[in-house]
Amino acid sequence: RRASRAGRSSRLHVVTREDRVAEFAGLRLLLASLHRFSPDVRVSAYLLSDHIAAEGERLRSIHPAVRLVPMDEVNGWACKPAVLLDALAQETADDTMVLWIDTDILALRDIAALAETPRDLVLVAEESNPNDNSEIARRQAYLGLPAGSARTSTISSAVVGVRHRHRALVEEWRRGV
Repeated sequence: RRASRAGRSSRLHVVTREDRVAEFAGLRLLLASLHRFSPDVRVSAYLLSDHIAAEGERLRSIHPAVRLVPMDEVNGWACKPAVLLDALAQETADDTMVLWIDTDILALRDIAALAETPRDLVLVAEESNPNDNSEIARRQAYLGLPAGSARTSTISSAVVGVRHRHRALVEEWRRGV
């Protein structure tokens, strides 16, 4: 069973980003939950260079295997496609899933099985309230939808899993943010 879990773990690469020092508690909790429940899953945290210098030792004490990646040029929510594309560029196996997880999310069990998601699918979260978001009109306009129209569901970018075959989609996302 351990070999099977290790195989799934090697095909999952979790990435996250935090550029707000005031929100580092969330990053620390995410890393602790991943280390507890999915210790064999690769994890990369994209941070400002200054934050790596200031927090790197503490973050590695929470998750010793975390890879700290400097990223100074893209901040805020617009960083998600840039982080995903960078992580995909580091992956050599086509079937590896790169999984973005926001720093305000915790793993409550082993997530290695997410690597078994069918290869043609993009993994996303669903918004809890699809009509309660200040960015809705902007998103709808970008997508060519009538602004203000109600939706029964929307996706959230809090959790996004992609593979090499989804690169063009992520590149389009980056152009749109």
